Amino acid sequence: MTLKRIKLPCVLLCCVLLLGCVFHAREAHAEDVRGDDIVAYARTFLGYPYESGAFGPDAFDCSGFVYFVFKHFGIELPHGSKYFREDPEAYGTVVGRGSYANARAGDVISWEGHVGIYTADGTVVEALNHKYGVVERFEAEKHPSGRDFFVIRVNGVIPGGGRGEPSEPTTYTPPHEEITGFEDELIDISARRRGDVNGDDKVTAKDARLVLRAAARLLRLTENEEAAADVTRDGRINTRDARMILRAAARLDTL
Repeated sequence: MTLKRIKLPCVLLCCVLLLGCVFHAREAHAEDVRGDDIVAYARTFLGYPYESGAFGPDAFDCSGFVYFVFKHFGIELPHGSKYFREDPEAYGTVVGRGSYANARAGDVISWEGHVGIYTADGTVVEALNHKYGVVERFEAEKHPSGRDFFVIRVNGVIPGGGRGEPSEPTTYTPPHEEITGFEDELIDISARRRGDVNGDDKVTAKDARLVLRAAARLLRLTENEEAAADVTRDGRINTRDARMILRAAARLDTL
């Protein structure tokens, strides 16, 4: 047998082994992705603006938001809501059509022309529109996009809890620009309890969600809660306050 004939099988074997290692590494990474983690990370962008065609890090459209969040975990999804409607099985398993009974945290909800991320609280985190930006504003069952939807369990994601099965908290630092100049604000928040809307002695994403919902007039805050929520002290409760609370919470490692 000549030297060339010996080399060729060896090269082919090395290529096969290398590809096997690559695929194994990808599978191992995917197995570590939990739906609860996806939701926790998605919530760090509450209050960010909506922009048509944008896919982060400072603004998003609906599919750009889903793309950006899953991309952070090494999962490639399309930028374009139509792709989820045309071929949902290309990105995962359809576990529901017009029903949220099987939906779990981290599943993608695909309507005609819109997508979002389902949470264990039965809500949807989404880049909604130009008016509201990234919000967790609606219970999924009351979503204005209606009942014509797919629930897609994305390949490589371990589903989180369903409605009534709360997710465990996960700590994340947002990937956008490094936040600076917050030291004085953190001292002020600590001293005055500013931002701690729910009164649990921590400034967290839960507080920011309450602020967002109050800004959308879905609930009323008490006088003390309003005083805590108005972080910017402009006499209003809005998404700017929620964003400040989220960033402060990230610095305090309480997300």
